Amino acid sequence: MIPVPKLMLLSLAVLCCAQAVAAEKVYKWRNEEGTVIFSDTPPPGREVEEINLPELSGTTLETPPQERRQLLRKSDQIGEAIELRQETRQALQQELEQTREKLEQARRALEQGKEPKPDERRGLVGGGTRLLPSYFNRIERQKQEIQRLEQRIAELEQQLGSLR
Repeated sequence: MIPVPKLMLLSLAVLCCAQAVAAEKVYKWRNEEGTVIFSDTPPPGREVEEINLPELSGTTLETPPQERRQLLRKSDQIGEAIELRQETRQALQQELEQTREKLEQARRALEQGKEPKPDERRGLVGGGTRLLPSYFNRIERQKQEIQRLEQRIAELEQQLGSLR
């Protein structure tokens, strides 16, 4: 239960806020149980204390025009930043999907390309063959491409993580 002095202040504050425009006077009295009551109309046949409120005409709770314009600008900037963030996130997600597909293709190409092509093998005089540098260069390029795509995926995932 709220103590009476705090209740009085709370009641007065509520009354002042709610009826400030409508009434310039507030009446205070106690009911049969001793509770303090505030109202804009006095009860008939009771002893009341009249409280004069300050005149509030001409006072508004509106934001001044200049401050309102600044708030609207900030609101617009925030909206634009949110849109940009969403667009960036979508672009990063799309690039991430495409990079993952390229990585899978590169891995399949490496697996399928392990068998040397006809021009990457040289026959030897005694029978048998040896692989040419072009084979090893091709395999190395494919491994480097896979490594590059894995690094790009890690970068994209990190960028997406920072946008959440």
